[in-house]
Amino acid sequence: MREKLRIGLINPCGVQQGRGLNSTPLYRYIPPQSLIQLKSVTPEEHEVTIIDENQVPLDWNQRFDLVGITGATVQIARGYEIADQFRRRGIPVVMGGPHVTFMTEEALLHCDSVVRREADEIWAHVLEDAANGRLKRLYDPDLPENLDFTIHQPVGRLFTIATPRPLPQPKIMMTQPQRGCPYGCQFCSVTAFNGTRVRQKSVGYVIEELKRARSRFVICTSDNITVNRAYAKELFKALIPLRVSWLSQTDIHIADDEETLDLAVRSGLKIVMIGFEDLDATTLGLSVGQAKKAWRERYEPAIEKIHRRGIMIQGGFMFGLDHQTPDRAREAVEWAVRNKIAVGQFTLATPLPGTELFRSLHESGRILSQDWTQYSLSEHCVIRPTHGDAEMWESALRKAYDDFYSFRSKLKRMDWRLSPLSQVLWWVMQSFRDAGPTRPWRGGRRIGPFLRR
Repeated sequence: MREKLRIGLINPCGVQQGRGLNSTPLYRYIPPQSLIQLKSVTPEEHEVTIIDENQVPLDWNQRFDLVGITGATVQIARGYEIADQFRRRGIPVVMGGPHVTFMTEEALLHCDSVVRREADEIWAHVLEDAANGRLKRLYDPDLPENLDFTIHQPVGRLFTIATPRPLPQPKIMMTQPQRGCPYGCQFCSVTAFNGTRVRQKSVGYVIEELKRARSRFVICTSDNITVNRAYAKELFKALIPLRVSWLSQTDIHIADDEETLDLAVRSGLKIVMIGFEDLDATTLGLSVGQAKKAWRERYEPAIEKIHRRGIMIQGGFMFGLDHQTPDRAREAVEWAVRNKIAVGQFTLATPLPGTELFRSLHESGRILSQDWTQYSLSEHCVIRPTHGDAEMWESALRKAYDDFYSFRSKLKRMDWRLSPLSQVLWWVMQSFRDAGPTRPWRGGRRIGPFLRR
């Protein structure tokens, strides 16, 4: 019988709680999916405790034989603090996730071992090494071909969010049918971390996950649910009998095929998250990627097709890119309001490790700070922009949130063709973003989302 390990899997909080894109209530309440996945593939003889510092404080009196830590770049400084503390107590620490994958030598100053990229298939081997005192400094596994992983420890994938009164507090399920992205946008690390080839769970596996969860609301965390159209159609058909409401990331290609779009609606798709990034084709080509440059002329027709079927759009826009002039933020907000974008996600160009943006700006000496606590994407401009300065773009971002989520803007953006359920979801999403990056929302204790202006 193999030795039983007491394992603590920790998701560190960001240093600046209540600020930045990932501190809005929707994001704060989402449990750490990578750690939940690791627990599910952990051999059953081991005892696993997941601690999410965004929900509960870390109890240093808990006894562990091994600690695993992951986190986005903005969380990693806190992750290193936790790792240092446990190592001082003689407890070995393994770290994983995008940041330490690309900043491995930095991470190894704070932990005993780094697992690069996806850990699902190698995790049991890591635990065996830890149990036998032979933990390697680096594990660099190949990306798994088959995502239908055997579940050794059943885990709950439901979470509840606090919504403004008197709206209900739904239980939401998370699932990730696919991994990988072929587009390789300059600011994004997904392609470097998960690969250019899109791999997917079998449709039957996804449906069984959803049936076990028994939730009517689903967040799909695939980076682009329609990148493989044949798979998307098969999945959408299988979702129809479940009568769920769901949202996912995609791109404007979802509007290219009427059958795909109709199946998505019938399957319960309510919200799509689309990264528009910028409205100028030249900027998109030079600072984002050639794919999005080619898509620019199709933005408005695709939006109209999506809206006509009662699907809301969360639009992503990035400020501070090369070739962007200072008035671009205002133009983006005006365009988003005019096109009735339900949720605006405004971010600052941030050179995350592993991205082409990081490489090019590092080589040109234009990264102003590598204080990772400033890498929230929506509060600090950490680069030297080609137009204006960092403070100007930070101010432009704050004004974009203020203008987009003003009461006047909400009246203009509300699409009264939406179903009653979608209208409720629309107002819920407004409250999640109403605070913007610098006004923390207090989960039902404020009156403000509908009356602030």
